[in-house]
Amino acid sequence: MFKFCLNYVKKYKVSFYFYFSFVLITGILTIFIPMMTGNIIDFISQKSEKRLMYAIVAFSIVQLCLIIFNFIKNRIYIKLQTNIAFKMISDIIHHMQNVEIDVIEKYNMGYLNQRINSDSNSLSVFIISLFSDILVNSISLVFSIWVLFTMSSLLGSIMVIVGCIYITIYMLLKKKVFLVSYRLKEEQADFFSSMLMQLNDIKFIKIHSLIKSYQKKMKKAYEHYLKQVLKSQNLFFIYGSLDSIITLLANISIFIFGGRLVIDDALSIGHFTMVISYFNYITQTSHTNKV
Repeated sequence: MFKFCLNYVKKYKVSFYFYFSFVLITGILTIFIPMMTGNIIDFISQKSEKRLMYAIVAFSIVQLCLIIFNFIKNRIYIKLQTNIAFKMISDIIHHMQNVEIDVIEKYNMGYLNQRINSDSNSLSVFIISLFSDILVNSISLVFSIWVLFTMSSLLGSIMVIVGCIYITIYMLLKKKVFLVSYRLKEEQADFFSSMLMQLNDIKFIKIHSLIKSYQKKMKKAYEHYLKQVLKSQNLFFIYGSLDSIITLLANISIFIFGGRLVIDDALSIGHFTMVISYFNYITQTSHTNKV
């Protein structure tokens, strides 16, 4: 699988380099936003007008740069993802054109069309994430945890514990989520295949008076698809609920222990704001890496 993905990275390596560079730049700038916000709050509480103005100017420049760089990054991403997906589809179709006719005729064309399109787009997104987003997000995650440890070893430890719980739950449910998602794609492809068959065989259906028979086939495909959608929704709800509960407990811990540090003058209000911001950033990054 890794070798397969690497082939497409090599074909679009220049675009990958540009995209990776902008992901890295925007990631670094984003990391410093909570730090700058915390400093601004501290300068306000300290009534340091000169330092406050410098901090606001620096904050504004970083935010403007983020807007510009994010626009460029997203433009590169859309073009890169679309090109990789199209290249995969072209390669698969080319391969199928060279396969024996009797082999191809065994498959439903509507089903194949849906799966080729869906899987190519999913794989193209996965390839980009594998070789850029996950690496950059991991660097950002480590840096954010390090910042928390420099401000408070207790709060940093809480984040490490939360991270370990996230990973444990993900590892326990990973296989189940994959199987349910795969089955959902299969049922979706069968359903859209059945819909396409209704249109392709209109003449045949009318000639042989098979309207009710074809309607039953489509209804049956829909019922299987709906059942799988509901099953997937239940699993994702459980997964999301566990996620929310962990986040809630971590937030409560940070408010209790972080609030205690502020009351004891061991942590400034600005730094406490930074802790909350970095906590939210770490949880969001963890979700991105799991995807």
